[in-house]
Amino acid sequence: MCAPVTDTPQTATDAPARGALHDKISLHAKYVTPVLFTLAILMSAGLLFFVQPLLTRMVTPMIGGAAGVWTTATLFFQCVMIGGYLYAHLLTRLPRIRHQIGLHLLLWLVATTFLPMEVAADWVADTGAAIQTQTLILYGVTVGVPFFFLSSNAPLIQTWYGRTRGQSSHDPYFLYGASNIGSLIALLSFPLIAEPFFGIHSISIAWSAGFIGLGALLFISAFWTTKDHPDAKTVLKIRNQKSDMRVLIRWGAIAFVPSSLMLALTTKITTDFGSFPLLWVIPLALYLITYVIGFQSKALLSDRTMIWLYPCAIGVLAVTGMTGFLGSLTLELAGIMALAFTVVSLHLHRRLYKLRPDPSRLTVFYLTISIGGAAGGFFNAILAPGVMDGMYELPLTLLAAAAVLLLRLDGEAQKSRPVPAVLMVCVLLSLIMLDGSQLSVIATSYNLTIAVLIGCALLAFVELRSIGVILITAVTATTILAQDYGDSIYTSRNFFGMHRIMDDGKMRAYINGTTLHGGQFSDTRTKPEPIYYYRKDGPLGEIARSDVWQNAERVGLVGLGIGSMTAYRVPGQFMDVFEIDPAVISIAKDPKLFNFLSSYGAGLQIHVGDGRIQLEKKEADYGVLLIDAYSSDSVPMHLSTVEAMQSFMNDVSDDGILVYHISNRYFDLSAPLGAAATHLGYKAFYSYDIPSEKLGAGLDTPIIALAVVHKDAVPELFSRPKTSWKELQVDPGQAWTDDKSSPFTALK
Repeated sequence: MCAPVTDTPQTATDAPARGALHDKISLHAKYVTPVLFTLAILMSAGLLFFVQPLLTRMVTPMIGGAAGVWTTATLFFQCVMIGGYLYAHLLTRLPRIRHQIGLHLLLWLVATTFLPMEVAADWVADTGAAIQTQTLILYGVTVGVPFFFLSSNAPLIQTWYGRTRGQSSHDPYFLYGASNIGSLIALLSFPLIAEPFFGIHSISIAWSAGFIGLGALLFISAFWTTKDHPDAKTVLKIRNQKSDMRVLIRWGAIAFVPSSLMLALTTKITTDFGSFPLLWVIPLALYLITYVIGFQSKALLSDRTMIWLYPCAIGVLAVTGMTGFLGSLTLELAGIMALAFTVVSLHLHRRLYKLRPDPSRLTVFYLTISIGGAAGGFFNAILAPGVMDGMYELPLTLLAAAAVLLLRLDGEAQKSRPVPAVLMVCVLLSLIMLDGSQLSVIATSYNLTIAVLIGCALLAFVELRSIGVILITAVTATTILAQDYGDSIYTSRNFFGMHRIMDDGKMRAYINGTTLHGGQFSDTRTKPEPIYYYRKDGPLGEIARSDVWQNAERVGLVGLGIGSMTAYRVPGQFMDVFEIDPAVISIAKDPKLFNFLSSYGAGLQIHVGDGRIQLEKKEADYGVLLIDAYSSDSVPMHLSTVEAMQSFMNDVSDDGILVYHISNRYFDLSAPLGAAATHLGYKAFYSYDIPSEKLGAGLDTPIIALAVVHKDAVPELFSRPKTSWKELQVDPGQAWTDDKSSPFTALK
C-alpha cells in the first residue's frame, strides 16, 4: 500500500517522474497537442459558463424576477458539476484512453438530443410549493445532460493531456487556468455582447451549434494525439494512492469560503440593483479571475503580502457588509466589497494550488473542491433563505474565512490553539444571548467596526489568531442577534427576498430588502391612511382620486405591499390583487402589523403568482391596472417589455389607465416603458413628484409613476392645466422586448 497524500505543497522538485511516455517530445507533441487541448478546454469552459446566465435569463421572468434565481441556478450548476467530476474520475479508471473517449462521445451524442435549449412554454411556478426545488427541476430537465457533459470535460481533458508527450504534461494544471479564462470570456460576453445585440432565441441556437462543434473538436484532439504514439493509447498505471481525509477536508473547506462569499455578495447586489445578467456575472467573473491567477506557477503577490492583505480584506468586507446589509448599497460600496472579495478569493485559491496533488489524483482534487463549492451554494441558496430571517450569509462566511486560519485548514496556523478559542467563543455567545436586551446599546456601528478591525488585525499574527476569531465571532453574533431588538418588530426571509417591519413609536414601515415599500402610523386601532408613495397628493393618489378610478367597476393591482392602495377603493368596486410572494400576503393580512386589508379589504380577490402570468390566464376589463411589483430596488424587466405592456393593456378598458409605479434609486424605467408605449401606438404620461419637506416625516417620499392610455381616450387628469403629468415621447427603438433587453439603457 502506498503512503497517503500529505498536506505538504507540491514543488517542482517533488513532481512525479515523467516516465517513458514523456522521454521523447516530437514537434507534433510540442506544438499541436498543447494547442488542440487548450482549444478544447477553452471552448468547453466557454460553453459551460455561457449557459448559466443564458438559461437563468430565460427562467427569471417565469418566477417573478426574484434575486434568488441566480443563487439557486448556481447551486444547480455546482451540484451537476460534482456529478460531472465524479463521472470523469470513474471514467479515467478505464484501462485505455480510446475506451474513455468512446464513452464520452456517446454521452455527447445523448446530450445533443436536448438541443436546442428551450424552457417549456407551459411551465408555471407553484408559489405554494418550494420555489427552489421547482427551479432546480426545471434546470435539470432543460439543460441537465448537456451541462453534465460539459462539466466533466475540464478534469478529463487535463487527465488525458497528462498521459501524452505534450509540453508540461507532467503538470497539466496550466490547462485549468486556460479553462477559467474561457469561462471568464464567456461570462462577460453574455451581458456585454450577446444580450445587448442579439435575441435570446438566436443566442440559444448559437450556443447549441457551439456544443455540436465541441464534440468534433474533442474527437479530433483526442484521437489525433494518440495516432502517432501507439504507447499513448494505453493509460499509464494509476498508483493506488488514497487521499488522507484531512487533506480532502482541507480542500473542500477552502473551496467553500470563496464560493459562499461570491453568492452572498451577488445576493446583496441583485437585491438592491436588480436581477439581471451583468450583476450575476461580475462576482462570478472575479471568482474565476482569482482561480486563473491563483493557479499560475508564479504567484502574483508573495505569500508574505497575502498574509497581511487577507485579514485586511476580511475586515473591509465585515465593515462594509454591516453598512450595506443594514442599509442601502451604493455603487462605491459595492465596488469596495468586490475588491475585498477578490483578495480573499485569490488568497484561498492560491492555497488550493499549493495543496494540489500529483496528476494521478487530479480528478479527486477537482471532485473535492467542487463539493466544497457546492456546499457554499447550498448554504446560500437553500439553508440561508430557509432557516435565517435575515441576510446573514456574509458575516457567517467571513467568520468561516477567519476559521480557515484558526483551524489550520490552510496549513499555516501551526502555533494557534483552536480548542481553547472555540470554548471561549461558546462562553462569549452564551453571555451575549443571556442579556440580549442590551445588544441595541452595545451593538453601535462604531463599536462593531472597531472590534472587527482589531479582530482582523490579530489574524495576521499566528499566535494571536484565536483572539482575533473570538472578536470576529462576537461581532458576527452581535450583528445577527441585534436585529431582533431596537425598532425592528418583524423580520422574515424567503426565496423572494427579505422582509422587515420597523416601528419607532410614531411610524411603522415595511422594508423589502433595503427599500421602503409602504407604511402607516403606529396606532393600528384606527383606520390607516396611505402615506409614503401612496399619499393622496402624490401621483398614485391622483390616479386613485381621478374620475377613471372612481368610476371603474374593477381595479387591478400587481403587487400587494401592505395594501395601501386598497384604502382608495370605492363602495361596490371589485379589486383584484396579484402577488407572487406569500410572505407579503401574510404581512398584509396580519392586523397586528398593518390594518389596511382588515379595514378596506373585504371581498378583495388575491391571486398568488407572477402578475403577468396570472393576467395572461384570465380575461378582465380593468378601469385602472397598477403595476407595483418591485422587490427592493430591483428592475422587473419581464414586466417592462413591449409584450408585457400589450398583455396588460389587453386587460384594461378602452378608456382605462395602465399605471407603472417606477420609483427607483438606480434606474429610470421611463425610457423603455415610454418607448414600448410609442411602439404599440399608445400615449404615455410621466410624473416625477418631489414633495415639500413641510409635509413631515413619512409624507415627503419622492414618487415616480408612468401612465399608459389609448390615444383616443386621454383622461382629464393628464390634459388639464397645470397637471403634474407630462406626455412622454421616446424613440421606440429603446423599448425592451422579451427576447432582447438591456438594463444599461435605464441606468440613471
